[in-house]
Amino acid sequence: MNRLAGKRSRTPFDNNGRESNMEPVLEECSVATRKVVRIIKEHMTGWDERRMYMQMRRHYQILQLIDREGRWASLELQKLSSVLLPRNMTEELSHHFIDEMARAAERNPVLVRFLERANEATFDHLRDKVSLEGKEVIPDVIALALVFEKLTKAMYDHPVIIRDCVRIFEGTKADVKLLLFTRLKLVMIGGPVKRIFLKAHRTGRVPARAGAWMTPLNILVAAVADWIAGYRDNVQVGWTLAKHGPGAAAYDPRTGAGPASFSTEKKAICVAAPLPKEWADLYQNWNMAFISQIKDFVYLLPKLCIPQVAAYQERPTEYIYNRVLALYIYLHYSKFAKVEKTKRNEPYIQWNDRQLTELWGRVNAESAKLYETVLATHDRSR
Repeated sequence: MNRLAGKRSRTPFDNNGRESNMEPVLEECSVATRKVVRIIKEHMTGWDERRMYMQMRRHYQILQLIDREGRWASLELQKLSSVLLPRNMTEELSHHFIDEMARAAERNPVLVRFLERANEATFDHLRDKVSLEGKEVIPDVIALALVFEKLTKAMYDHPVIIRDCVRIFEGTKADVKLLLFTRLKLVMIGGPVKRIFLKAHRTGRVPARAGAWMTPLNILVAAVADWIAGYRDNVQVGWTLAKHGPGAAAYDPRTGAGPASFSTEKKAICVAAPLPKEWADLYQNWNMAFISQIKDFVYLLPKLCIPQVAAYQERPTEYIYNRVLALYIYLHYSKFAKVEKTKRNEPYIQWNDRQLTELWGRVNAESAKLYETVLATHDRSR
């Protein structure tokens, strides 16, 4: 049995679409995962459907997808308005959404390994921030996660939504000074969305080498930032991921690596790194560790933790496609949110904790070595 394989779990809507009781599912999760879920839910008390609707609407407004009068920025978005911005997001349904993210996390053994180690550690700064600011910050992060989930899923199901968002995001001027890293990411992610994703959906053809150089390049840019900040363990993980990235010219039955292609339903562009599921597990946790050094990192976590991105276990070759869509949304959200904060002279929260990031990198480095070991075994197989 593959040592890096995750386990299967149910969805929150079993029994012909009826909501199921989530407690038995969460009981299958690790103690560390359940602890995180409990902390999040404790801060969601009182967040009924009205409050969640208004908070989600505010995030769509920051994204420039809804105006101040509540009008959607395109007809295609308007057609999906009840899906994108539901009015019935009760506290119970918010809890179900949190459970769904927890189940996806539990199926990533690299992440579970980190959470179990983190459960034995103490992060004084992060603990104090949760205690002092959690009632305000955590519900807002969950509302943002819901927006990212709904919008990423809409892009996945309806490529015309990608087209409209590109037009809206890049057609809206943001008079704000961005960090060099952010400017680089906007170019490096926006380019493939426009030149590969949209073109593939328009023509019905996927370049066989899609992602072959851009994915490793994106990883290495982040690895340089990690190196500058002194997180050397995570740098090594980034190198492992870049070295074994997707884009093989031909399918390798030993590792599952191969050229890019459309998914069966032609909804996603599939890219296959060696051992696709295990590579995605490692990438997911590497990127979480990377963003954890950012002051407001809890607002970056949704782009990775939402089910549309994190529940890739049955279709790991679709991971990068969904992850890029969510990142594209986040990058423009971040840009527009900075404009709002600058206008209002609002400070950013500061929840990053160096001890957390260092531990995350150490656990990732151990998992990267395990990935290399398992990959070497597959490479030698006949």
